[in-house]
Amino acid sequence: MNRLTILRGCDGAGKSWYATQFEGAVLFSSRNYEKDAATKCYQVFCKALVKLHTHMILIDSNLYSHNWGNYATLAEKNGYEVKIVTIIPESPEKAFLRQRYNVPFSEVYRAYHESLVHPMSMENHSYYYETERFNASRYAPTD
Repeated sequence: MNRLTILRGCDGAGKSWYATQFEGAVLFSSRNYEKDAATKCYQVFCKALVKLHTHMILIDSNLYSHNWGNYATLAEKNGYEVKIVTIIPESPEKAFLRQRYNVPFSEVYRAYHESLVHPMSMENHSYYYETERFNASRYAPTD
């Protein structure tokens, strides 16, 4: 069965690292676009969906169902299994140091705590949900 994995978590949580563990998966992120990022990402996703990729991964903070709900609904209607994975880093401080987009600490801190809340606010869906605790030892050491 084809699968859409939706990754949730604050900046620096390890979502991109997690996504790279799935060889051959097609990755989507609004960070790949500058202007009208969310709209462009969704348009590219819709075009890719009809190609029936076996595994697609949405990498964004995705803290709320209004961020990822349209992706999940469309994927489900097209026969995809939807899996939501929350990546929780060791601490908001470590996530802040690791993140690559110059997001202020206050935003990383807020998103870290909001990512701890279960995302299932959409009713009548059969999404598979799991939490992945980030393990820094998975990263290669950096100097």
